[in-house]
Amino acid sequence: MARDEVDAQQEKPIALESPIEDLALSSRARNALHSLGCTSLEDVLRLDLSGWVRGIGPKTKSEVLTALRSTGLQHPELDEPPDSEIRSLDRRLERMHGRINAALGAVAREIATVRKRLRKRIGQ
Repeated sequence: MARDEVDAQQEKPIALESPIEDLALSSRARNALHSLGCTSLEDVLRLDLSGWVRGIGPKTKSEVLTALRSTGLQHPELDEPPDSEIRSLDRRLERMHGRINAALGAVAREIATVRKRLRKRIGQ
């Protein structure tokens, strides 16, 4: 690439519609964002990074937030009050509660089915 082309790319303004390739990210971070369906900076800003995100570990998360900050964009995650971890934990507990209820419901249905078969047999 010619020197003028490099300078033009560096001076290119960053906008919400800009592709994530315009951020100074490692290929690992870029691939993680792509796997989450992010193609533009706006997509990245919509990600809920307050809790665990599949494929985005603490280092990648920090890299993405730092890259956004260096371009002048502020991710809502950076504006979160200190209790954001508590809210994140509450959401995680709610999801676990839902999975437990679903699993116990399946077990209860299975018990009812077996009980029904046993009662039929006893009644014979």
